[in-house]
This record gives sequence, C-alpha cells and structure tokens, in this order.
Amino acid sequence: MSAKEYALDAKKSKGNNDHIT
Repeated sequence: MSAKEYALDAKKSKGNNDHIT
C-alpha cells in the first residue's frame, strides 16, 4: 500500500484507527 492510499484509508477509517496518529 502506498503512502497516499494509507493516508486516504486513515481518513476513511479515522474512528477505528487510534494507532494512526
């Protein structure tokens, strides 16, 4: 997964990804 995709996924799943800071 590219950094871009990771960032987009992080935004999409914001509430479920506390580990993404």
